[in-house]
Amino acid sequence: MNIVRMTPTVAIAAVLLAAARPASAGECKPVFGHFTSSPVTIGCASPVRFCTAGRLIGGIQGSYAFTMSTAVQATDPNPVGVTFYTGRSEVSLDHGGTVVLADAGAIDLNPRGSAKMAALLSVIGGATSGFLQLRGSIDFATGGVTGDYFGELCGP
Repeated sequence: MNIVRMTPTVAIAAVLLAAARPASAGECKPVFGHFTSSPVTIGCASPVRFCTAGRLIGGIQGSYAFTMSTAVQATDPNPVGVTFYTGRSEVSLDHGGTVVLADAGAIDLNPRGSAKMAALLSVIGGATSGFLQLRGSIDFATGGVTGDYFGELCGP
């Protein structure tokens, strides 16, 4: 039996080459990066009057628009101010194409609370499939949210 030994440099190069390959049809790859968003009122078609627009940088490069569909305040007295929501995001990729995602999340809107949000986004349209998870913080002065995303996208 032949044993192939790789030096650390060769092993690192092999991992980097594998990560640099574009995903082929059906192949999945991890993505992660940063997002920013700001409230949008003009053209907002949300039934609960909440829309945002922002940027994704990192593994996904593009701009996005989010429209909240539902918002329900937590009925448990603790934590105060937490709202569960659903919605839809459309990401316009810098290299062309659009990805549509269904959002479900929770956001702490209590000004004395944590000012945090978290969401799971499932791809429902575009030439890819997969998911993203978001974690962020609200700036109550501007209404903006900044944070990080990670997930997996599959396809071209």
